Amino acid sequence: MAAGHHITDQSQANQMNRNDTKRGMAKAIAPEKLMQGGFLTLGAGLIIIGAREPFLVSQILLYVLAAVVSAAPFVFLAVARQRDEKERAFNADAQERRQNQTRREIRRMMKADVETLRLRTGANDDAEARRKAVARYVEEEILPQVSHAIIASERPMWLQEAQVQAQALLETPPAEPTRLLIDACLGRVSAAGWDATTDGDGMMVQSGEACAYFQCLHADAPIDTDAVDAFVARLKSVQIRRGAIVAHQAFTPAALQHARAHGVGLIRPAHVPTFLEWAARASAPAKKSA
Repeated sequence: MAAGHHITDQSQANQMNRNDTKRGMAKAIAPEKLMQGGFLTLGAGLIIIGAREPFLVSQILLYVLAAVVSAAPFVFLAVARQRDEKERAFNADAQERRQNQTRREIRRMMKADVETLRLRTGANDDAEARRKAVARYVEEEILPQVSHAIIASERPMWLQEAQVQAQALLETPPAEPTRLLIDACLGRVSAAGWDATTDGDGMMVQSGEACAYFQCLHADAPIDTDAVDAFVARLKSVQIRRGAIVAHQAFTPAALQHARAHGVGLIRPAHVPTFLEWAARASAPAKKSA
């Protein structure tokens, strides 16, 4: 009795396997195979009709038409596959170029603004806290400045690469502070599409008719009014109206008020693009009223 049950179970299993095989074969038949089969059937029908046609010319025409109909799906599919392969290759190449550009820009901006990265991470020895600080820094100050939109699906990849880059930068001994500040400004000026010429801690920037002047000032104490006076005198000597002191240090309230009275800016490296936008608008010629 048990043997009978075993045979029955084995038969059912074999039947299920056969059914699964049939379903798998049915799924394996691609739509293009069905199309090819349909055209071949049509071609065979034309040949049969041609064989019964009493006129030779009609027979030849039907045979030619049958050949064209039978070959058409293969030609169309070959052309479509070639087009798809070219499109995939083009998209892959465009994606690779875009990613390489993004990678270069992220590395350049992080290297140029390593001082801000050090300030963000601080002296925290907690690896997880440092990782979160780097992620916030990249999300807030690096990715928004990339010259093209960051695809949402790629953000985790760029954050991971930025973590590796940040680790390497933080392990490198700090460079001369003023040089780092100048590099940070240069990176942001270049990303904004402006040209820059440096002279010591000064930087003259230009875009078309618009121009501005930056002083990359590193100090051991909060920047006060004497630094503003020196900068105003420097603006007069280079004959440029719009300029700003760029620094990581704090500005005293008196310095802020003094700078506002003289029409100069006291900004951080991250604010350079905003200052350039204002300088471009201020330099634009006024529209004549009708």
